[in-house]
Formats: sequence, C-alpha cells, structure tokens
Amino acid sequence: MKSHLMISLSAVLLLTLNTQVLRSQEPVLDKAISKWEKPIAALEELAKTEVTSKESVLFFGSSSIRRWDTIKQDMSPWLTIQRGYGGAKLIDANHYAARVLGPYIGTANPKRCKAIVIFVGNDISGNQEKDASPELVGQRFSRLLQYIRQSDPNLPVFWIEVTPTNKRWKSWPQIQAATRQVQTVLDRDPNAFLIPTAGAYLGEDGKPRSELFVDDELHLNETGYEIWSAILKCHLHQRLGAAIPHKLEPKVSKKKDIEN
Repeated sequence: MKSHLMISLSAVLLLTLNTQVLRSQEPVLDKAISKWEKPIAALEELAKTEVTSKESVLFFGSSSIRRWDTIKQDMSPWLTIQRGYGGAKLIDANHYAARVLGPYIGTANPKRCKAIVIFVGNDISGNQEKDASPELVGQRFSRLLQYIRQSDPNLPVFWIEVTPTNKRWKSWPQIQAATRQVQTVLDRDPNAFLIPTAGAYLGEDGKPRSELFVDDELHLNETGYEIWSAILKCHLHQRLGAAIPHKLEPKVSKKKDIEN
C-alpha cells in the first residue's frame, strides 16, 4: 500500500514538473509559431514540388542553412535538400519537425533522405531572459532526435557544432557547455554524430576569425561557407561513404492518351 502511494506521489510530482516546464516554454513557442508559420508553410509547399533522391542529404536549421545560397555547389557531389528558416531555435524546430522533416523520413518512405544534418544556433545568443540553459538545449535536441527515431531508427543524423562568432563571443562558454550536452545525447545513439567546426573559425589568438563572417559578425561569408562545406563533406564521407553521383530529373506531368 505504501509503495503504491509513493509511486503515485512520484508520478504526480513528475507530471507537475513537466507541466511547469511546458508552461515556461509556451510564450516562446507561441511567439515562434506566429513568427515562422509563413516560411514553414513555404517549405511544406516546396516539399511537394522539389525533386529529391534517396541520395539527398537534408540540411535543417536556422539562418546559416537558409542563407546558404551556394549549398548545392559547395556540397557537390552530395545532393542536398535545404530546409532552413532564420532565427530557428530547438523549441520551435521540435514543433515544426513533422512538417519539415516528416516528408523525408521513415524506413518505408519512398522520399526518404540519405541523412539529416542539423544546425540550430540561436538557443543561446546572449539574452539572459530568453536564452535556454545548456541542459535545456540538450533536452530539446533529445526530443528532436526522438521524433526522427520514432519512424526512422537508423537514419544518420548529424549535429553541426555552433560556430564561434564575435557577435556572441560573451556567450561562448555557455554555447560550448550546450554542445557538450548535445554530445551526451549523440553518444547514446549509434547513428547520430557531432560535426566539430569551432577550431576552423578560431584564430591563433583563440578568438573568432572576422574574415570568415559578413558584417553582422554572426553569419558566414563565402569563404566561411567554403570551409564549412569542406568539413561537412569530410564527415559525410567518413560516415556514409562516397557520394553517389545522381542526376535529378524534373517532374513531368503525365497526360492521358487521347483515343481517336
């Protein structure tokens, strides 16, 4: 009787804590939903028309993915599916995962992608009131990975380390701590991997290399993307093998034969 009571009390306490966490996140989530509904809807429409291949790698995340205008050339011979929206955080990435990632995951899905590469760099930005703790970043990423694993247990998933920037340099220790939390999640999954990138963007003085960023000191410039793509391709090759050249044919609408 006593043991049943203890279990019941524990369950109530856990439910209460989870509810408190969800309530604390609701204002952020509601704001994100209203802000990003239009670009997410556009990505949904793109999924209906864009020609992809089983060899395509899906890139999902924030503005560093969205702004990557040369992704197809930079990542060649890997085929790419570009799915980014500016300002993304893991809390809203989880909310939109089914709509953005859903069309390309699932072991029986004919449009299943080769792998997913994720870069979400805004959970810690230097705003003490809105920033997530490193632990919460790890929890949010864990939920995103769990969503993918529900329908695709073995799909390779890569997390790109958040880039050190002058814009957010004061938050770099917290960002590094968040990366360690994500690494802990990745270590529990044999098909999920970290892509370390920080070293390539730090100079001999240990600070971000300004020449690799645009004027906002946050986003990569052309040279910065060239370095990024070289690192990513190296890790994709290591985990997935060589890219298989594949020509994507445009969709052609089928017309019914007209009988004379």
